[in-house]
Amino acid sequence: MSPESIDQYVLQHPQGLSYHLSAWRSAVTAAYGFKGVCLTAGTRGCIRGILPLVHIHPPLMPGTLVSVPYCDAAGPLADTPEIEQDLIFQALDLAHTLNIPSVSIRSARPMAGLDPEKTVNPGKVRMLLPLPDSADTLMKGLKAKVRSQAKKPFRDGLTVQIGGRKLLDAFYPLFAENMRDLGSPVHAREWIRQILLQFKNRAVLFIVRMPDRTPAAGGILLCHPHMVSVPWASSLRRYNRWNPNMMLYWAFLKFAADHHFPMFDFGRSTPGGRHLQF
Repeated sequence: MSPESIDQYVLQHPQGLSYHLSAWRSAVTAAYGFKGVCLTAGTRGCIRGILPLVHIHPPLMPGTLVSVPYCDAAGPLADTPEIEQDLIFQALDLAHTLNIPSVSIRSARPMAGLDPEKTVNPGKVRMLLPLPDSADTLMKGLKAKVRSQAKKPFRDGLTVQIGGRKLLDAFYPLFAENMRDLGSPVHAREWIRQILLQFKNRAVLFIVRMPDRTPAAGGILLCHPHMVSVPWASSLRRYNRWNPNMMLYWAFLKFAADHHFPMFDFGRSTPGGRHLQF
């Protein structure tokens, strides 16, 4: 099956995510050299299920097959539980054929034929927010305290810039600094560039700037017809009292609501995380 036909299936599937699209695998390959494949199920050119995989491996190590790396969720998409289970078996067979010792499937939901008690991480939750048809309606539905927090950075002179690859020079330094502050490995600049390049207009970059135009926060929004996702959002600690992170997330939500996306995916978080205020 062609990448275009697979992507069309992903875009039409109600549980599809941006991470299922071929652009994610292409970005992994272009930035890090790891090869990707997408298993399919169907007949006579009609796709009835897909499972994207990437072979992640350190030098001289067998590594693992992952669906897919560097994100919260992907896993199989299928028309029926039976097709989903068959795709999982295909992945196991592929790993055996290639002498890859393990398969890691990062699904957003329990998978067919697998015990949820053994496959669901109880220490994490995935936070989703159904969106109304406009940002004005969304703002009116927030608690008064949250509305005030969302509006305050605007009153204080902070601004939001929305664009694409031209904003990468503003985003990457603050992203790298934030990752280091969190003690997390920092992705290569080329990885972020490839995400923006491969996803084209489905990837939107946001920068929150201080009154003097210094970047204080930024993040990437990936757009699927049924869901928008935030693979990365970062803010600099020294500007915390200005609430640039709140402004950033309000900008994400405003963009998504005004462009009529039905659902916002905050990603995985510890129960009780700060995004629950929305």
